[in-house]
Amino acid sequence: MRLKNTYFGRWVQRYQKTMKKLILLGMILSVFLASCSKDDEVTTHYTEKQNKAFAIFNGTWADVQFSNLGNYPGAELQPDPDKIVFGTHYQTERDVTQSSYIDGERVAFYAQGECTYYENAYYLDGYKYNEIKCYYNVSPEADILSLWNVTENKSFHVYDMKIKSETQFYLYQSGITLPYIFEKQE
Repeated sequence: MRLKNTYFGRWVQRYQKTMKKLILLGMILSVFLASCSKDDEVTTHYTEKQNKAFAIFNGTWADVQFSNLGNYPGAELQPDPDKIVFGTHYQTERDVTQSSYIDGERVAFYAQGECTYYENAYYLDGYKYNEIKCYYNVSPEADILSLWNVTENKSFHVYDMKIKSETQFYLYQSGITLPYIFEKQE
């Protein structure tokens, strides 16, 4: 006698089909719920002002105050501008360490992103660009911009910063009265 043709046999088959559907539904729900985990959300530890600064830190910026890009009489006689090319931005700060005999290894800088500073320096045979790979750090109030020389593993510049607009910011260097005026380049 075959169990399939009995009442009990048909009941077992229906039960097995129902269980297969429930197990499949359970698996689909567990995958869906796992993909909605809060762990996947990108959280930032930056202030609102820092995020506004980071939003404009992309592409090439050039100093128009002390260069041939200036909008003043005689600007065309000035050298090519210093430039900052902003690259990768980090979602969280990264530690940059230094080692010394006395201090051992210590965190020397908190990098928030990468940039390249093109410094137009004068040599005996004319002006030439020095390319300096840097990490950057913006203070929580977005009023200080620090650049860290990657190659030499030391501070390059620390500027007081005033962001004027999405296309212009001023960098004030200690000992210099006038600011460097950086404008976004196309």
